[in-house]
Amino acid sequence: NIAPDAQVIILTPLQRGTYLEDMEKAANQIKKCAGYLAYPVIDQFKNSMLSSVSESLGHAKNSSSWDYTPDGLHPSARGAKFIGDWIAQQAKSIMRI
Repeated sequence: NIAPDAQVIILTPLQRGTYLEDMEKAANQIKKCAGYLAYPVIDQFKNSMLSSVSESLGHAKNSSSWDYTPDGLHPSARGAKFIGDWIAQQAKSIMRI
């Protein structure tokens, strides 16, 4: 074992502007598998408060005030910072540090 004390945390995918129903099904399956393996999960899909759907209404291209890029699929720099900080907070809570 390279890192026998390593802790595994599973992440569900972020919401995206397309295929929301399929993405939600995938997120639920990931959580189910993680539960079977007794791995903790950070549910970005439901709990990250980052939703490309709410942003798609009136989205202005190249706007720094949005959390997703205009394609609705990728987090902008602002969104990436937000989600990174949120994941770090969640991981600290899981790892109790």
